[in-house]
Amino acid sequence: LGQSLLQKQWYQRRVRGVAEEMRVAEEKRVEEEKRLEEEKRVAEEKRVAEDKRMLEEKRVAQEKRVAEEMRVAEEMRVAEEMRVAEEMRVAEEMRVAEEKRVEEEKRLEEEKRVAEEKRVAEDKRMLEEKRVAQEKRLAEEMRVEEEKRVAE
Repeated sequence: LGQSLLQKQWYQRRVRGVAEEMRVAEEKRVEEEKRLEEEKRVAEEKRVAEDKRMLEEKRVAQEKRVAEEMRVAEEMRVAEEMRVAEEMRVAEEMRVAEEKRVEEEKRLEEEKRVAEEKRVAEDKRMLEEKRVAQEKRLAEEMRVEEEKRVAE
């Protein structure tokens, strides 16, 4: 009976020990599961954060690229406006220069015409003076002839 009680106690202790070991093992397993779940959760958060960071980098790079494209397009637009304005300025300068050239040609033609009219008028005046002088000389010669004839 004593032996049986001892065996029973030993068996109970042994069962309690095994149960304690199983409980401890179960707690360790649960803790390990929790640790692994936490590691997975942290790894997932890191992955999500990295994805967000990369998306943000891509967004910023896209914004920079779009801003650069807009800057280049604006520079090209301004350069084109300046080119067109320069072409218009040069065309205007050429038009004004052509007008001045035509006006100068007209002025020179007018000066030539006036000079020619003056020369012709001067020639007429000189011819008229010669004619008048010749008439006076002829009249004088006729008067002298008449006087000689009257004197004879």
